[in-house]
Amino acid sequence: MELTQRRLRESPLFDAANVTVLGDAEDETRDVLVDVKETARPGTLSFGAAISSDAGVLGAVDLVQRNFDIADWPEDMGELFAGKAFRGAGQLFQLTLQPGNEFSTYSVRFREPYFLESPFFFDVRFSFTSREREDWDETRAGGAISLGQYFGDIWRAEVTPRVQSVEIDNIDVDAPVDAFAVEGANQVTGLAFSITRDTTNSRLFPTEGSLLQLSIEQVGVFGGDFDFTRLIAEYRKFWKVDEDFFGRATVVSLRIETGYIPQEDEAPLFERFYAGGHKTFRAFEFRGVGPRGIIAGGPNAGDVGDDPVGGDFMFLMGLEYNWPIYQDVIRGVVFMDTGTVQDDIGFDEYRVSVGVGVRIKIPFLGQAPFAFDIAVPLIKEDGDQTQFFSFDIALPF
Repeated sequence: MELTQRRLRESPLFDAANVTVLGDAEDETRDVLVDVKETARPGTLSFGAAISSDAGVLGAVDLVQRNFDIADWPEDMGELFAGKAFRGAGQLFQLTLQPGNEFSTYSVRFREPYFLESPFFFDVRFSFTSREREDWDETRAGGAISLGQYFGDIWRAEVTPRVQSVEIDNIDVDAPVDAFAVEGANQVTGLAFSITRDTTNSRLFPTEGSLLQLSIEQVGVFGGDFDFTRLIAEYRKFWKVDEDFFGRATVVSLRIETGYIPQEDEAPLFERFYAGGHKTFRAFEFRGVGPRGIIAGGPNAGDVGDDPVGGDFMFLMGLEYNWPIYQDVIRGVVFMDTGTVQDDIGFDEYRVSVGVGVRIKIPFLGQAPFAFDIAVPLIKEDGDQTQFFSFDIALPF
């Protein structure tokens, strides 16, 4: 009952939800009354901005309809502008425009969570992204379609084919050899299979349960310029170690992520594994952990440079303690991030960092909290790029 009620209340389709068991306790079979109030406006058009130590400054225009119905076409323009069309089937439609000074992304997405009220789902995504890397520019354009099935409330499996065009240009003379190796347009295709087990009790702020995801992707299965296999496993575990009088939980969480590409030197630098930054490995700059490339030209040609080129093996493990400080607005965190990114499987270049931070959640500024972290590396390697302070802030206008 508690899990059902929490899921309903966290759903963007409802403003309120209550679950009541009817009948007497001794009855062998009892009915459940589910009372919900549908939100008046499941669709939103929002304008905002974000600043992050990983991605720089971003503007944002986001059109989201969480109760979309692709079959409900308007009879006239009045229905369209009144919000009475394309609504009512629980589908998701999202159009995102995020121009930025370092990173820009433009995407459109359609998701059918229960096709014809069955346990099958599909998710269609098209995107265009551009990013200024250290000594070159990277542009991606393409799409992916995920087809999957739920197996009860815990398990799901999906198959995802993708097609992308990746262009590497504006390469500096002292960029790594790996960048010049893929200069120009590159075609990438892939077919991925993943299986997920999710027992967490909340999609917004889990306090109990775990999430396990295993995936394998064969790149080049539909042609393209590359042929290799990518293996990824991710595990997250949450323990509620305390709860105060107001129901605010203190949570310990564990995060483990590993990836491996068996074919040596087959994956281009834009398909390899990277770590470092606010979302992966704090105390290090974005992509600040891992192998560095060999300088292609200039006076230092042949030397190891500062540009990250990624690795074929990644292992990350982090532990975090999260507790309430002031109401539901401010929470504190203490964390330890560890891991490595290398060319081969191994742990001989293992890094460790520790730090503290705060999470500030202001309801009228969105569901995602502002995140500020201070971290220091305890163990690092030569060439790693460290970062004392990292943050992630998103503001609606």
